[in-house]
Amino acid sequence: MGKQGLNKSRLAKSKSPKPSLPQTEALADLNDKQRAFVEHYLACWNGAEAARRAGYSVKTAREQASDLLTKPNIKAAIAQRIAELKMSADEVLLRLADHARGSIEHFMDGQDEFSLAEARKQGKMHLVKKLKRTKRTEHRKDGDPVVTTTTEVELHDPQAALVQLGRANALFTDKVAPVTPDGQHEYTGLTDDERMARLAALAERARTRRAGRAPKND
Repeated sequence: MGKQGLNKSRLAKSKSPKPSLPQTEALADLNDKQRAFVEHYLACWNGAEAARRAGYSVKTAREQASDLLTKPNIKAAIAQRIAELKMSADEVLLRLADHARGSIEHFMDGQDEFSLAEARKQGKMHLVKKLKRTKRTEHRKDGDPVVTTTTEVELHDPQAALVQLGRANALFTDKVAPVTPDGQHEYTGLTDDERMARLAALAERARTRRAGRAPKND
């Protein structure tokens, strides 16, 4: 190939469109402020607010957000983060199973003392539903103040997780107590004769409707 042909070939290559980045590399294509925008947008789903949190001008946050959300690399980064953050059906069931098997034992160290560090080491902090720390300072006349820290921990309800797992696996069937036609009173506490009488009344009502005659109210 001659020199002129080689130059034409190089020129053609330089003008070819730049291939889009794979989704896994989308975040690497952003600057720090754009990455912050993506993370904040996924937290609040408000473009203007995400732009303000990411450090863009408050006055132009709305315009900046509108511009950012139309950029292919921003949209790819958002799609990537959603794919990373979302749970599959199997992951949901595994998390519920972990909640069902959760125990305070995961939070006890070798000396049978409560320890968040132990739970963190075992990777069980997701069992915590609520964590509250309270500090109380007691001032004494004869010495330095004494600070007492109280930690309250509430775990996810294992029984509730079991119920959800049972429903997901069709282990339970919800039963609804029958009610009167007006939907006000359950048929509970009735004798067999009373139930038969009410069933007969319902059958008669159905026959009357089919015949096109509305029953008279007593």
